[in-house]
Amino acid sequence: FLSVTEAIEFQQKNNWSDLTKKCRWLVRETRSRLDEYFNLMHICPNTEEWIGQMASVEIKIDDPIKIKNVLLKNFSIEVPIFEWKGKTLLRYSINVYNDQQDIDLLIYALREIPSLII
Repeated sequence: FLSVTEAIEFQQKNNWSDLTKKCRWLVRETRSRLDEYFNLMHICPNTEEWIGQMASVEIKIDDPIKIKNVLLKNFSIEVPIFEWKGKTLLRYSINVYNDQQDIDLLIYALREIPSLII
């Protein structure tokens, strides 16, 4: 059983503010790295005011379900990829259990997918 008091104490003891700040930075850094490779269309600025621990990026792909399945099957990556208002969006999030290696794998996988779905 987790009480609010214990949750607050846990966050204070574990420097939660610093951890979540790092997560938010990694989300923005990931968006910049994805943009380097894929020339993404942005739905908002890549700033702390707009981006928290989750971001969505528009990607140009023909079959979102196929890409989502390849990411899961070949790389054990599960991220929502969905259509919204005629655009295909990939949404990713970072929490304290994620690290740079997780992001590196996502970017690597997205770069490799064209050769895997031919």
